[in-house]
Amino acid sequence: MTTVQTNIPAREECLRLMEAHAMLPNIRAHSITVCRFAVAIAQAANDGGCDFHLPAIEAAALLHDITKTRSLETGENHARTGADLLRELGYAAVADMVLEHVTPADSGGGLTAGELLSYADKRVLHDRIVSLDERFAYLYKRYGRD
Repeated sequence: MTTVQTNIPAREECLRLMEAHAMLPNIRAHSITVCRFAVAIAQAANDGGCDFHLPAIEAAALLHDITKTRSLETGENHARTGADLLRELGYAAVADMVLEHVTPADSGGGLTAGELLSYADKRVLHDRIVSLDERFAYLYKRYGRD
């Protein structure tokens, strides 16, 4: 049985928040693809005995880059500012996953929702699901970091 979580924004609210926070169309398309992929992974994991709350995964995936547009100008850590924004809106469970989508915390075993979201994000280049090798080659070329 899936754990019930409260204060999870429905898909319609997520789409409204994406619009309200001026998410660029390419970032929105990326987030929608990450969402489809993350929910599919979570459903498969649940079919195998895990207990992921699919509405929370859906919301976190849609909103994981909620402050990415402004971070492109400010250089802020969009995982941190996105999580902070979602906490302010009362979506703490979603905020925790968003915070971990770039660098998940060490869970010490077992797949966490934050790790699942991070993996789904790493597999989506723009709006296409790609191999990790292709995605990381793009990240290195684009951002020039390790």
